[in-house]
Amino acid sequence: MACVELEHLIVVSVYRPPCATYDHFERIVEEVLLKLSKQNKSVVMCGDFNINLLETSSISIKFSSLFKSYNLVNLFLEPTRIAGPSATCIDNIFTDVKPLHKSIIQNLSSDHCGQLVSLPYIHKKQKNKKVVFVPINEHRLERFRSNIIKRLPSLSFKNSANYLYATLFEIIRCEFSRIFTSKTFSFNSRKSFNEWATVGIYKSRRRLYELYDERSYNSSVIFRDYVKTYSKIFKKVCSTAKALHLSNKIKTASDKIKMTWRIINSETGKVKPRNSDFQLNINNNLTRSDQEVAMAFEKHFTDVPFLTTKSLNSSPTVAESLLKQNVKACSNTFKFHRVLPKDIVKYFKTIDVKKTADLWGISVKVILSIIDTLAPYLATIFNISVESGVFPDLMKHSKVIPIFKSGSTLDPANFRPISVLPTLSKLFEKIILDQMLSFFTINKLLHNNQFGFTRGRSTTDAGVELIKHIFCAWENSEDALGIFCDLSKAFDCVHHETLIRKLQYYGVKNTALKLIISYLSNRKQKVIINGKSSSGSPVLMGVPQGSILGPFLFLVYINDLPHLVGDSHDIVLFADDTSLIFKLKRQSFICDEVNNAISKLVHWFNVNNLHLNGNKTNCVKFTTTNVQNLNTNVFLNGEELSPVVSTVFLGITLDAKLQWGPHISKLASRLSSAAYAVKKIRSLTSVETARLVYFSYFHSIMSYGILLWGNAADSETIFVLQKRAIRAIYNLKPRESLRDKFKEINILTLASQYIYENLMYVHKNKDSFSKRSDIHSVNTRNKHKLVIPVSRLHRVSNSFLGQCIRYYNKVPESVQVLSITKFKCFIKLKLYKKGYYSINEYMVDNNPWE
Repeated sequence: MACVELEHLIVVSVYRPPCATYDHFERIVEEVLLKLSKQNKSVVMCGDFNINLLETSSISIKFSSLFKSYNLVNLFLEPTRIAGPSATCIDNIFTDVKPLHKSIIQNLSSDHCGQLVSLPYIHKKQKNKKVVFVPINEHRLERFRSNIIKRLPSLSFKNSANYLYATLFEIIRCEFSRIFTSKTFSFNSRKSFNEWATVGIYKSRRRLYELYDERSYNSSVIFRDYVKTYSKIFKKVCSTAKALHLSNKIKTASDKIKMTWRIINSETGKVKPRNSDFQLNINNNLTRSDQEVAMAFEKHFTDVPFLTTKSLNSSPTVAESLLKQNVKACSNTFKFHRVLPKDIVKYFKTIDVKKTADLWGISVKVILSIIDTLAPYLATIFNISVESGVFPDLMKHSKVIPIFKSGSTLDPANFRPISVLPTLSKLFEKIILDQMLSFFTINKLLHNNQFGFTRGRSTTDAGVELIKHIFCAWENSEDALGIFCDLSKAFDCVHHETLIRKLQYYGVKNTALKLIISYLSNRKQKVIINGKSSSGSPVLMGVPQGSILGPFLFLVYINDLPHLVGDSHDIVLFADDTSLIFKLKRQSFICDEVNNAISKLVHWFNVNNLHLNGNKTNCVKFTTTNVQNLNTNVFLNGEELSPVVSTVFLGITLDAKLQWGPHISKLASRLSSAAYAVKKIRSLTSVETARLVYFSYFHSIMSYGILLWGNAADSETIFVLQKRAIRAIYNLKPRESLRDKFKEINILTLASQYIYENLMYVHKNKDSFSKRSDIHSVNTRNKHKLVIPVSRLHRVSNSFLGQCIRYYNKVPESVQVLSITKFKCFIKLKLYKKGYYSINEYMVDNNPWE
C-alpha cells in the first residue's frame, strides 16, 4: 500500500494478494479509510484488489459497502482482467470525486487492463449569491394575526361558497402581502461562518487576529502560551456553536435526510448546483428566459396525459359496464356531514407543517398561527360548499415546480412536476377524505386486495400478501408466475367522466357527487421558474397531483380491477402498482387462461384510459427449482414477455427463488451511503443529532420490509453495516464489540428488529391464526398458544410466515392480551435490553421477556 498526498487530494495504491484472507484485508483497509476520512480531502484508492465486482457474492457486497460507507464508489464495472475464457473486474478505482472521463486501456503486455481516469481540478472562487426569501418569525405572525382579527368581523355570510371564500382569502392574501415582505440576502458560499457565529464569536475572532499580529514582535513565552490557550478555547467555542447550529437545522428540518446531505455536501465542498439557470431545447431552439422556460414546461406537463393516452380506446360507457358486471352496487347513499369550528382546528393541525408555500406564498405555518380565528368562517364556508356542491375555485389553483430526474437537463421530459396546492384546500380535502373513506369502509366497498392509501394497511402488508400467494403455489408443487404492471402517468390519466360514473355507482350521488365534479373541474396550474410564472393552463384530466383526496379517488377508480380478474388468479394493488400471480403446474406451458386474463387486464386499462407500459412491465417465474423455462408464452399486446430474474415491488427486490440476495445487495449500497452520512454528521455535531440522523435515515431504510427478508442468509451483511453506523455515532473503534453497547443505547439490532416486526405482525393479525384451544377442548397450560402451520417445504417453514408464530408463542400470555400500543411498548423495551445478535439467540433464550 502506497500513498501520495496532494493539495486537495489523497491517492492510495493497494495490492491484495489472491491468497490473503478477506477479513484481515478489510480490517486494514477500514483503518486506513478511517484515517483518510479525518483529513477533509478527496480520496482516490486504486489497485488490484483481487475481488471480482462482477459477481454478486457476500465478499463483493461487503467490499463495495465498506468503501461506500466512506462515500467512495467504484468507477468500473467492466472486465479489467481477461485471461482466456475468464473475465473479471478485480482492478478498480474508488473515489468520492465525480470523474470527467474514465476508460479501460486494453492491449497491454499484461493480462490486466489499465484504467484511465480524469478528475476535475476545482478552483473554488468566492462568489456572492443573492437569495430572495420571505422571513417568517413570531413578531410578523403576531402582527398578521392581529390584523386578520380586526378585518374578519366585517365578513358577511350571505352568498355562495365561491364568493365567501374569495372574500375571506382576499383578506388573508392582502394582510400576508403587507406584512410578510420579501428580503434579498447576499452571502458568500464559502463563508458559512456567518450562519452560526454570534456577536461574541466575531469579537473573539477579531481579538485573536490582534494577538496573532502582536505575536510577530512579542517573543515572550508567557504571551505565546496565552495566545496558544486563547486560540484553543476559541476553536472549541466555534466548534460547539457550529455543532449546535447544524444540530438545530437537522432537528427542525421537515426532510431530515435532505438536510443531512445538504450539510455534508456543504462541509465537503461538493454543493450541487441549484436549478437556478434553467434552459430547455424546444424544437432545436435553446430557451433560456425564465418566462419562456416556464411556458415550455407548462405546455409539456399539460400535453403529457393526452400524448400518453392518445392510442387508447377509452370509453366511460364500457368502463361503467365492466364495473356493473363485476361489482355489486351500493344500496346506501353517501352524504357529507356538517362540521364545527373545533373540527376545522382538529383537521388542520393534522396537516404536516412544511415550509413549502402555495401559489400566493402562504404556507401551513402561516395559516396555523390564525386557524383558531379562521375556524368559524371556514366551517361555515365548508358547510355551504357541501350543501351546494361547489368547491371554491381559488382552492383549485396549483403551483408546479419542475424537479430534475436524470438525463439531459435540456429535455423537459427529464423533469418531474411537483404540484403545490393552496394551503386551505388541504383542509377541505382532509375533511372530505375522512367522510368518504368512512363511508367506503363501513359499506365494505374497497376490495380486500387494495393496500394503498387505506387505514391500517401498508406496503409491507402488500408484500406479505404477494408472498403468501407464491408460497401457496410452491406448497402445491406449482410455480408462480408474477406479472408486475407498469402504468404510465396513471394519476394524470384518470378520465373524469369515468371516475364520476364509478363514484355514482358506489353511492356518491346528488350534491355530494356535484361537489366532487366541482372539485375536479376548472382546475388550473402555473409553472414557477425563479419567481417567473407561466400564464396558467387548465387541467382537464387526472386526479390532482400533490393532493390529499386525489390518491383515494384513484383507488375508487381502479377498485373494480381485482373483481375483473376473479378468484382464479391473485392480484395485489397498491395505488398504481398492479401485480398478478398465476399458479402453474411445473413442466407445463402457460395455458390460454393466463393470456386470457392478461388480455382482460389490458382491455380494462384501455377503456379506463390507463396506458400499460409493456417495456417496463416485468414477468418473473417464481420457482424452487434450478431450471428456468425462459419461453413462458405470455403475451402483452402481441409481444412475448420474457421472464426476468428479479423485479422491484414497492421498493423491495424480489428474485425468482425469494432468497433475497439482489435485494440485500441493493440495500447494502443504500445503507453504506446512510452509514457515511451518520459518520460525517457525528464529526460535525453531537451524539444526539447523529442518533436522529441514524433513525430518520439508516434505520428507516434498514427496517423497511424487514419482515420479508430479515432472516435471509445474506442479512449478516446488513448487520455489519448497522454496527458500522453505531460505532460512528459513539466514536468507537472499527472492531470494538457492541454487545453491551446495544443494551444501553435503546437501538434494536437487526435481529431484534426482525423479531419485533414478526411479533407485531402476529399481534395485529391474531384473528387470522388459530389457537390450540380452537382445535381441542383439553384445558392445557399452552392452550393460549397459536397453532404452527405445517409446511411441506423447508423454505416456506423457515420464512417469516413459518416462523412468526414460533416467535410469538414465546411471549407470555399476560402480554399477548395487551392492546397493540401496550404490546408494542413492552416488547420493544425488552428487546432493547436483550440486544440479540441472531434470531437463534432469541429462540434458545429461556427467559426473553424477564
